[in-house]
Amino acid sequence: MTTYPMPNRNLPARPAPWLLLVLCLLGGLGACGERRAEPAAAAATAAAPIQVGPENLWTVVRARVQSGPLLTGTLRPERRAEVRAEIGGTLREVSFEPGQAVAAGAVLARLDERAVRDARDSALSAVGSAERAALLARRNAERGDELLRTGAWTRRQQEDAWAASITADATLADARARLAAADKQLAYTVVHAPMAGRVAERPVAAGDVVPAGATLYVLVDPASMRLEAAVPAAELPRVQAGAAVEFTVRGYPDRRFRGTIERINPMADPVTRQVTLYVALPNADGALLGGLYAEGRVAADVREAPVLPIDAVPAGAAQASLWRVREGRLESVTVETGLRDAEAGYVEIRSGLEVGDRILLRPARTLQAGTPVEILPVLR
Repeated sequence: MTTYPMPNRNLPARPAPWLLLVLCLLGGLGACGERRAEPAAAAATAAAPIQVGPENLWTVVRARVQSGPLLTGTLRPERRAEVRAEIGGTLREVSFEPGQAVAAGAVLARLDERAVRDARDSALSAVGSAERAALLARRNAERGDELLRTGAWTRRQQEDAWAASITADATLADARARLAAADKQLAYTVVHAPMAGRVAERPVAAGDVVPAGATLYVLVDPASMRLEAAVPAAELPRVQAGAAVEFTVRGYPDRRFRGTIERINPMADPVTRQVTLYVALPNADGALLGGLYAEGRVAADVREAPVLPIDAVPAGAAQASLWRVREGRLESVTVETGLRDAEAGYVEIRSGLEVGDRILLRPARTLQAGTPVEILPVLR
């Protein structure tokens, strides 16, 4: 009879095959999870760099910033002459057109002088007659003195002779005055320029019949152009004679002009409560024309300082927190601001930044200090 050995009951029982399969699967999943967690942790510890274009970076520079009362006004020539006809008559000649340059003393116009010349000739003739009459009367009076001494004349006759001489002298003086008036009237038929400048207006033409006092020309001196501008009365403490004014003029958008306050009107406008300033300005090239509209500002406060774009700092903020790029990474920096120059587009930085620092413009709110920064090249 065949016998089999009895099993050793001290040995552990062999696990079921399905249990081994489950354990293998669980172990594999755990290993996979460990391998996936390693890159995620590395990514968390090393943040990806942000890319910044040149248009989103500002390098702090030193520039001129200024502030002061804003003003608006009109350009007007300080030296202006309205040439009028001194006598009435027919315009025989007009010599200049609007826009032409005129020298002082140049003949602007001529009126028909025939009637005036006839009157002058008549006055001249009257002077000749009066001179002869006065001479004759004086000789008669002087001869009367001799006749009075010899007894041939009475004193009454001698007095009458001298009275006639005095009357003749008065008549001569009147005739001479009439001649002088006629000469002046004749001179008025030729109209001269009272100043050098340019013709701004000429409302008449040859052949027109004009009365005395009619406007023939308006002359202006472009070199004497000035700005008449208004500022609110509340800004007067920041305005004084001699202060500089910077302004732009419609028609010259790319040019900035400078002038100096000459005078300040002692009265404010009762309706607008604004005060007029009179600003002298150079105009040697004649570019500025009367009647042009100007906008500008009194340079009450002027400084040279580090600056940022005005939109990089919230309006009215005395301090601001910005992102500075240093050694390829972001760092937060607090700056103190000063003057805001709206026209130049700058804001003064009093502290917190130095010339050459690079500031991130329009940053996202999710940025963190220490984040690497990659600056993109300029596109061409």
